[in-house]
Formats: sequence, structure tokens, C-alpha cells
Amino acid sequence: MTKNRRNGAIRVLSAVFVLLICLFATFSFVGCDEKQSVSAIAYNLYLAGCNYDEDALEVTAYVTVSGNEEQRLDGARAFGSRRFAQDGLFYNKTDIAVNIDCAEVYRAVREKGVMSTGGEDATQYQRLQVVLRYDTIYKSIVTNGERHPAAGGYVDILPLDEEGNREFRISQRSQNSANWYSLLVAAGIALFAALTIAYLAYVNKKEKSEAKSPKEVAYAEEGRRE
Repeated sequence: MTKNRRNGAIRVLSAVFVLLICLFATFSFVGCDEKQSVSAIAYNLYLAGCNYDEDALEVTAYVTVSGNEEQRLDGARAFGSRRFAQDGLFYNKTDIAVNIDCAEVYRAVREKGVMSTGGEDATQYQRLQVVLRYDTIYKSIVTNGERHPAAGGYVDILPLDEEGNREFRISQRSQNSANWYSLLVAAGIALFAALTIAYLAYVNKKEKSEAKSPKEVAYAEEGRRE
């Protein structure tokens, strides 16, 4: 390789190296720009369904935070906050905590007419148990409910007492994509630097070998023959 070609290759490698540094700096700034945030939230509550125990004359009503207008429980809502923050360098954490007025939920469920079934010979149920049900497909989402496996995911159950309030908590830990990208770029830069150093070392060694005088080359060959 001639000196001009070697210098050209070094310039190209240097340009690529600078480009990688710029990319790394960009991703680093994006990752460092993440901030903590807290926001107020409110959920409507919905009646997802009921289980009836005719022997015990008990109704178990399942309430969720999502549904259609027909399922919505009038006047029953959950209020709270959502907190987002970094959890270390490579993960984010979202925490949701909502407060449920259980008396309002029981009232709204009863207004749906769940305490009787049938026509003229309707069964009148005596006891009502309301349960908050939270469905998710993500194992990384954790709540303060009791978790049960379900088709394609999980069901978390939180019983509600008729008197007082109940707090429902949801927590999720997710990847900080920006910092993971930064790590990959940093690894790429390190690999590129290592290859560049190896290449330059090879070029320098080859250049020194080509610069030997004919006498040195003849002496080296004579030494090998001996």
C-alpha cells in the first residue's frame, strides 16, 4: 500500500469514527433528557360480569377500569396519580395508585340490578361481593391484587369491602430504549476503535518492512538459511 493510499484510508476511518462519536453523543443526550413526572389520573369503572352462587345466595361482581358505555357504573370512579421515573440507567418505572370509594362502587353495582335474576320467579340474592379485576398480557406489570394465570395473560383480583376506601396500585418496569441504543453505539465505537488500531499497527509494520535496505533483507534471509 502506498503512502497516499494509506493516508486516504486513515482519513476515511477517522471520518467514520467522528460520525460514530456524534451518534453516541446524540443518543446520550436523549437518554439524559428523561425526567421524572407525576400526573393526576381518573378511571371510570365498569361492570364486567357476575358470578351467582344460588346455594349461598351470593353475587360476586367483577369491576374493571375499561369497558363500554353500557357497562359503565354511574358515579363510580377511581382517582389517583401516575408517576414516571428512571429506574437505573437502562430502565424506566411507571407507578399508578388510585383510590376507590367502595361504598359508591357497591351502590352503582346494585343499581345495575345484579341482586336478582330471572322473571316472575326471580332469585333474590342476599350478599354482594365486589371484586376489582385487572387483566394484562404483560408479566412486567405488577399490582397489589392476587394474580391468576389466564388465557394469553394474567388476571389480578382485588376484593373491595363495602365500607371505606381501597387503594389499587399498578407498577411496570420497562426498558429505557434511548440508553440501550447509546450502549450499542458505544460498543460499536469501541469495536471500531480496536479495528482501527489493529489496522494502523499492521500498516506501520508493513511500512517498516518495506523500508528495509537490500543489505538488511539479504542479511535476514541468510540468517533464516542458517
